Amino acid sequence: MATAGCGHMLSTKKGRVLIVEDESDLAWLEQFNLETEGYSVQVALEGRSGLDAITSFDPDVLVLDVMLPQLDGWSVLSQMEELPEDRRPVVILVSALSGPEEQAKARQMGVSEG
Repeated sequence: MATAGCGHMLSTKKGRVLIVEDESDLAWLEQFNLETEGYSVQVALEGRSGLDAITSFDPDVLVLDVMLPQLDGWSVLSQMEELPEDRRPVVILVSALSGPEEQAKARQMGVSEG
């Protein structure tokens, strides 16, 4: 996992988390765990609806899968660059792809290991 960061930072109060994950079982598990901890959570099952939710839900944190249908996580990250910096959530990038090429691409897109 890696993080990209941004405008919002989590403080001691619980924040809003957007999960963009096409595997509904995994998304449900992440949502359940975060809501149990007191976070407000919204789930999008593909990239386009994830982008819509970024503007409507205004999350503090985005848990973003890379391999998504219709619009992949890389494209979501790229389109997020159009948002004002203070509207960009902290990004936790989730991927089964972890080779050097993917890591280099993530760094180029502003994702740092964390």
